[in-house]
Amino acid sequence: MSDDSIVIALREATYQHLRPAAVGLGVLLAVLSTSYAFLLDPPALWVLLPTAAGMSALLVLLSFALQRFDLERWAHVFSALIASLALVNCLLHLHYFPEPKFTTNLVLFVMGTGFLIFSSRWLVFVIAAETAGWVSVVYSSPASPEWLHFGFALLGATLLAGIIHLARVREVRRYISHLEHEERSASLEVSLQESEKAYKQAEEALKKSDEIAESARRSERRYRALFDNVPAGIYRVSPDGKLLAANAAMVSMLGYTSTEELLSKNVKRHGLLDTSSRERFERALQRTGEVRGYETAWTCKDGTALYVRENANAVRDTDGTVKYYEGTIEDITDRKRAEAAVKKQARELAQTVKALEKAKHEAEAATRAKGEFLANMSHEIRTPMNAVIGMTSLLRDLELTQEQREYVETIRVSGESLLGIINDILDFSKIEAGRIELERQPFSPRQCIEESLELLSATAAEKGLEIAYSLGAGVPAQVLGDITRVRQVLVNLISNAVKFTKNGEVVVTLNAEARTDVEYALHFSVQDTGIGIDAERHARLFKAFSQVDASTTRKYGGTGLGLAISKKLVNLMGGTIWVDSTPGKGSTFNFALPAAAAQSGSAREVNGPQDQLTDKRVLIVDDNATSRRVISTITERWGMHAAAAGSGTEAMARLESGEQFDICLLDLEMPEMSGMGLAERIRAQYSPATVPIVIMTMVGQRVGNRALINGAIKKPVKYDVLLDTILRALNLAAPGQVDSSAGRPHDQRMAPMWPLRILIAEDNLINQKVALRLLERLGYEADVVANGMEAVVASRHVDYDAILMDVQMPEMDGLEATRQLCKQHPPENRPRIIAVTADAQASDREECLRAGMDDYLSKPVRLDQVAEALYKTKPRTAATVDSPSDESPSVAVTDSDVGATLEENVVPDSPSDIEPSPAPDPAQDEAAIEDSSPDAGSTDALELLNEDDPEFLVDLIDSYVDITPSMVKEMKRHLAAGDRGALKSVAHKMKSGSGQIGLKRLATLCGDLQSATSGGRKEINLQDQVHMIEAEYRRVVPLLANKRDTLGRSDPAA
Repeated sequence: MSDDSIVIALREATYQHLRPAAVGLGVLLAVLSTSYAFLLDPPALWVLLPTAAGMSALLVLLSFALQRFDLERWAHVFSALIASLALVNCLLHLHYFPEPKFTTNLVLFVMGTGFLIFSSRWLVFVIAAETAGWVSVVYSSPASPEWLHFGFALLGATLLAGIIHLARVREVRRYISHLEHEERSASLEVSLQESEKAYKQAEEALKKSDEIAESARRSERRYRALFDNVPAGIYRVSPDGKLLAANAAMVSMLGYTSTEELLSKNVKRHGLLDTSSRERFERALQRTGEVRGYETAWTCKDGTALYVRENANAVRDTDGTVKYYEGTIEDITDRKRAEAAVKKQARELAQTVKALEKAKHEAEAATRAKGEFLANMSHEIRTPMNAVIGMTSLLRDLELTQEQREYVETIRVSGESLLGIINDILDFSKIEAGRIELERQPFSPRQCIEESLELLSATAAEKGLEIAYSLGAGVPAQVLGDITRVRQVLVNLISNAVKFTKNGEVVVTLNAEARTDVEYALHFSVQDTGIGIDAERHARLFKAFSQVDASTTRKYGGTGLGLAISKKLVNLMGGTIWVDSTPGKGSTFNFALPAAAAQSGSAREVNGPQDQLTDKRVLIVDDNATSRRVISTITERWGMHAAAAGSGTEAMARLESGEQFDICLLDLEMPEMSGMGLAERIRAQYSPATVPIVIMTMVGQRVGNRALINGAIKKPVKYDVLLDTILRALNLAAPGQVDSSAGRPHDQRMAPMWPLRILIAEDNLINQKVALRLLERLGYEADVVANGMEAVVASRHVDYDAILMDVQMPEMDGLEATRQLCKQHPPENRPRIIAVTADAQASDREECLRAGMDDYLSKPVRLDQVAEALYKTKPRTAATVDSPSDESPSVAVTDSDVGATLEENVVPDSPSDIEPSPAPDPAQDEAAIEDSSPDAGSTDALELLNEDDPEFLVDLIDSYVDITPSMVKEMKRHLAAGDRGALKSVAHKMKSGSGQIGLKRLATLCGDLQSATSGGRKEINLQDQVHMIEAEYRRVVPLLANKRDTLGRSDPAA
């Protein structure tokens, strides 16, 4: 509080309280003087009465005079005047009172003197109290007869006690107004008794008032320092626009040189603010009393605008009238300019985006045109090229002269090269268009590598290259990912390694680094002993249409797209790819991918210990050091003791030295002594039961005299095949067994041991035959129905133990049939329902289990999967089931019956009956999964049946070729009619049959079409997809025919 404010407050206190106090004192003195007169002799009245009247008048006049002068100074003068009057009164008493009345006169003298002295002290006390901001309620109340009677008596008694206690005065006022006489007397007594304490409190209050005043002055100084030094502008302005106060920051912001110069301005008259903005601001202040964050502009001294954020509030009188506005301003000019710049950039950007969108549409139109051209071109080239490759493959098997054979081989190799170039271009265009969709399905990394090597094993064998793979100990059995894309990268890298390696080997290695319990980093490497690459040329390798140099293209051919495609695919899968190479020594291409481990389920674990082989001794004979190392590593991981020899001579030396081995693994072709030659020498000393022999051969090599050996496997050696072969050779497992569980065979011994009645519900003829054949290998016979409705009817007549239920079937699908069966049979008497479907997603499995199915198999099914699923089924009869269909001849369905049933809906056509179709979309998946050689016809069914039943496989191929052309025609018909549901059903059926016999690329295309009709892949053009399926089918027909002829000429006993 400033000094001016204190003076104003004191004056107001004086006007309000001092004049009534002075008047009251005057009246009181007059009354007391009159009372003295009654006690004195009459001659004294003429003296006392004028004296009292004069004193009262003097006090009244003084009270008015004090209004116009300084309060504190005149308070002391007034006190001195009172003291002098008390002295005059004392002298009058001494002069006029005679001796006989000395006692009375003395008492009155003392009372009068004390009253006057204490009156002056009381007046000073009241003034001091008012100075400290206190309010005396005694003199602010209107006078009344009761007040004049009782209040003067109370006041006199209190003054005689020497103090006045404001709190007590307030109580007295309340009692005066409302209480009875007795209570007023009690209050008076209390006041008198506590007068000493109240006096001390009054003294303390006076001291505190001084402290309060000093504190107020310190606060004023702090406020002034803050006001002057705060960076924000602070102002006070009157309602008419006059600036009353402003701090230094405000002055500086507006460009003035001094505070006085700014305060001389009027906000409204001098245009410091925009008029309309100021009016809105004041309306907001009047309405709410305050404004926060108001953004406006003040006009600076030089006329420029100062953009500010303003906070303000209205200060009002007690009656609500606005005295002034006070507030703060914050300079936001830079922000406003930035916002303006951003808005300008935004407008320019919008114009740029509009131009880019127009250019994008034009580019997309051009891209579509190029895509259509590429599709038409690829179709026009691929269709006849597939025929050329297929026919030359067949022509090569005829009796030809050497010159003719060379011509045919040149045509075939050139055709395959051209087809590979087209496939690379299509793949690259699809990736560039961003239309690659990654799947996330469980797959075996080991099988992915094996499949990739198998596609190139024939090419490697022709060049005499050794190919092998090795898995690290920590590689999970199954991971989640896109096996198709991983395999595509591996095939590209392995293909390059084989192409650029003249002598030596190609080795694929996979290691896994565990990051969490389920997260892994998979590190693939493809190492060769080829030409190598200079370090400065590494950067060129992963660029499109680029090779190491022009001579490489001329010598080895190729488009230079394989590594570019691989890099983009690896990046899409969240990985990295790089190369390490030394010229003349070879190259190692590496790529790392993140992957999560998947539940292996019934997947076989062949990368860890095998109890049956613990402490068995194995002799590995191979002239290739890498092959010896790879096989030694895996056999030792199984628990065996491995010994390696680099030649037949070294092997014989170890045997003749007395070393004992439980089994020998011999490479077929070795220098000095071949594997069969070594086998003959071993057999001269050891029988097949004493030392079993397994021969390892390259693709295309024949074993010869099989009587010398216990088994043969192809290189590159597959872990599971090697394990099974060793187990069979050691008589530790029957053929077909895929685990080491004792007493649970996976062959024809299973049915007598575990008798079951089985029903197959499957609408696809190929799948029916494969399922029947797998069950036959386990010793079972089964009934077959073509849809869910027939399965429900059949189960009413026969108590089946297990039903192999396809999910997607006509009339009634497997899910609905399962629900009907659950209603039809109580839980304890219901057959075990095993879902068999080509859909392998987790959601599909959950849907099957929710419908009531008990187990789940994904097509193409393996023998071990079927066996394990059946072992979970509890036989409901202890007797061996010789012929399940004997009890229900009306339900049993033979293969011919099924074929007839299918032929009602599917009219067989020859491949030539299919009409020529428009070209496929180049953006669709054309990744080559099978090699374009005759061996590409090798099928999953062939693998599942251990390649020992060529007649069945010939029948399977014939059935597939018979029914598939009509499926293609159905697809085209449903596509033209817009029947997506029927198109999805046919795509599913063709996908299932194609996958069952190993046509993986065709099965993938059909699966994509099925997904697209379900809304799962919106990017796919249905018409283009159907055309691609037709073109792919045309490509594989000659390969299937070639494979069929090869199987028809083969001798199973050979």
